[in-house]
Parts: sequence; structure tokens; C-alpha cells
Amino acid sequence: MICFGELPDNAKFAADATVNDARTSIADLFNASVPTFLKDDDRIEFPASIDGTDTNHWKRFKAEFANAQHGRCGFCELPVTGNQYGDVEHYRPKGMVEILDLNRQGAEKVSLSNVEGRAASRRIGTGYWWHAYSWNNYLLSCEICNRGWKRNFFPVEGNPLLRQRPDEGFEEHALLIYPFGTDNPADHFHYELDGRIRGRTLKGVATIETVGLWRPSLVVKRQTVLQTLHRLISEMIGSDSPEKLVRSHARTIVDQGSLESYCFPGMTRVFFQQHAGMTWTELEEMITAFDNSAVVHGAVLQD
Repeated sequence: MICFGELPDNAKFAADATVNDARTSIADLFNASVPTFLKDDDRIEFPASIDGTDTNHWKRFKAEFANAQHGRCGFCELPVTGNQYGDVEHYRPKGMVEILDLNRQGAEKVSLSNVEGRAASRRIGTGYWWHAYSWNNYLLSCEICNRGWKRNFFPVEGNPLLRQRPDEGFEEHALLIYPFGTDNPADHFHYELDGRIRGRTLKGVATIETVGLWRPSLVVKRQTVLQTLHRLISEMIGSDSPEKLVRSHARTIVDQGSLESYCFPGMTRVFFQQHAGMTWTELEEMITAFDNSAVVHGAVLQD
């Protein structure tokens, strides 16, 4: 998983009259209904349309998030653009909240991406409806992470048995890492050489469980990248490694960890920091120093 920094510009979204009208209509609908609910399963379906107009206006802004995320899924890091349509995902689910049954997390069908046996221990009939049109509640997600794994699951701190219906006046402490947030993935995840991922914190564990980052298809893809990356790191930090090799490997690793890299740039950064004894920023500074040295050396030769 990788964090993308700042959200894309929301000027068009904020000024869109249809978005603002839908936000008002949804607020009127839920504010009138929710106070009458007594049980978990009391609910109203989030409307697909209001007065004949579709409510899913967020779909019109997919390109903004695709550009900000360099075309990749905000959860698994795999490319979305060019491979599938992808979804504008609601980080906090708008329609209902499911609480994952940790004993029934599901599994992939053999040689397929279909998820079987994934179940909720509880379902709460309304979600974070007031965030349905919140710009900072969106991200681009692949359809597998969104529809197969995350669904309406949204973990928060506290005993899930005591969890209450989401309340606009009270924001819980979310445990799902938001890719436009401030969390550093290196603080929350550990990658094994065989492609497995472990949570180092409660947030890390909950994120892995919620979006299925442990699934075998991802483990296999990560393993191939990690084995090559491990070789590059080992050769780069070797005590007798020639400077030319160090420069070459450092540049290759930086390229692999760039947002434009084909897949797993976030994993690359985390794994590097865990095995190289230096931060990603220090690696980038090393490359800059190499480049500056080359420029100076070239100028001396010219003189």
C-alpha cells in the first residue's frame, strides 16, 4: 500500500450544483428517517436516483483520482487504468456498515479473483451517508479490492459488539488506512520475502484484513518483485560493492519505487527501508548526490 499525498483538486466538484443538490436531498432523507430506527437492521437504501436523477455523481470525477493515484488501486497498488474500469470507492461506506467476521474472512477461488465465504458478524443498516459527497471520502480502487473484499467493511477502534450506528456528530477512530492520509505504510506493514504481508500495528492488521491484502494472488505477484528487490538491496549495501554498482542499483530501486512504476511502489519503499538500514528519503538523497557529483566531475573534465 502507498500513500499518495495531497488529494486532487476539488474545485469542479465543490462548484457542481447537482452534487450540492444531491447532498441536500440525502441529508433531508436520512435526517428524517434515522431517528426512528431502533435495531441494527433498520435501514433505508441509499437511493440510486432522486427525482429521476442519478445520485452517483462521484463517478464523474474518476479521472481526477486516477491521475492523482497514477492509475493504480489505492489498496493493492496494482494498475487499474488500462486493465479495468475501476471504481470511485467510498472510504467510509455510505449505505450500510458491515463488521467483518474474522473467522470467515473468505478465500479466492482457485486461479480466479472471485471471493467465497467472506462474511459479516454484524450489519448496521446505515453508513456514513453524510460523507457520500465528501471529496476526502473518495479514492480509486480496483473492482476486486472494492467489491470482493472491502465491500461495506470499515473497522474502527473499540469492541465491535458495542459498535453503534454511525453518527454525523461523532467520528470514530478509523483503523483502515486512507491512501490520501498521513499514515506512513512503513510504520504499519512488514513484507516477507515470499510476498506475505504482516501488520505491525492495529491499523496495519485491520487494513490487511479489510481489503484482503493477504490474498494468494497478491502474494504471488509481490514475491516476484521482492526477490529481485532483495538481490538489488543485498548487492548495493555489500561492504565490497563497487561504486558503479551501488549507483546503478540505487537508481533501479528508486525507479521501482516511483509512483509511475508498474506495480507495488509502496511495497518497494517499505521493503527497502526494512532491509537496507536507511530511509527512502535517504536513498533519494543518495541519488541526488550521485547526480551532483557527476555534474561536478563533468565540469572538471571540460575545464
